[in-house]
Amino acid sequence: MVADPQWWGDKPLLDKIVFKAYDTGAMPRAFARGEIDFYNNGPNTEGYQLIRSTPGGEVRKAGGPNLRHLVLNGRSPLLEDAKLRQALVQAIDRAEITRTDLAGLDWPYVPMNNHFLVPSQHGYQDNSDGLSRFDPGAAKASLDALGWKPGPNGVRGKDGKELVLRYVAPAANNLAANESEEVTRMLAAVGVTVQVRTVPAGEYFDGYVYKHDFDLTSFSLLGTPFPVSNSISTFQQDSGSNWAQVGSEALDEAMADAAKADTVDEETVALNRADAAAWQVAGLVPLYQRPAIYGVRKELANIGAAGLGDVVYENIGLLK
Repeated sequence: MVADPQWWGDKPLLDKIVFKAYDTGAMPRAFARGEIDFYNNGPNTEGYQLIRSTPGGEVRKAGGPNLRHLVLNGRSPLLEDAKLRQALVQAIDRAEITRTDLAGLDWPYVPMNNHFLVPSQHGYQDNSDGLSRFDPGAAKASLDALGWKPGPNGVRGKDGKELVLRYVAPAANNLAANESEEVTRMLAAVGVTVQVRTVPAGEYFDGYVYKHDFDLTSFSLLGTPFPVSNSISTFQQDSGSNWAQVGSEALDEAMADAAKADTVDEETVALNRADAAAWQVAGLVPLYQRPAIYGVRKELANIGAAGLGDVVYENIGLLK
């Protein structure tokens, strides 16, 4: 790519930028071989170590508006009840998933407790009313109250149906593999069986996520510094991008109030109302702020982890 000669801003420092296409897992070694100068490593522990050991390479990181999350499909026959979904959320130790996903990275092992705001954003707070807390005892009590009783084999059942859920995970993805394994173990402890189906990575979104063909799954959402416009389609009722297929009038109204707010403080209040409503519908469950970790050649300036900002492409250049 070359600069538009009609560009009215600062003159670009580079003559051109070349983009190369790689499978995600191949990028760290391509960087180590000198084939690329910059790439988004994210929470890849092996890649992180490879960047640090690459001569002339360095890690650049920042807290961005990105998160890793778990999705419960509210239109799956077994997951239509919000109270049941809430119980499953309480049975999942998000802090343990965070620790095991991010092991080996220089990044806080802290679960994220807000659907719209990341920990580094103004107004971030926990509005879950206790649902963010790992509490398998409360989960078991809720499942009992809902009529899901343990059967002879330890699996909970109701009205002749066992609580057996299908977790769809993309192949060759160490985060998804870890999360599906951890969720399987944690839900088994409260009498819920999880069957993991690993699918080809190239078919995962088109064949399963976009078609809502799963009970449970997990992936990353890469956002923008604007939490309202970035998130409305993910949480709004009947939106095609509402992966969990759940919502409420209270959630829609709070997001609408945030979108039309006149001040940042008004927007923040509305977003936290929306977050409280999102915890109640219990469809998309935040796990942690996804690390914004990039591998960059040391001599490359003004590019790296942008955090809550944007890359100013005309300012990217090489150090003299």
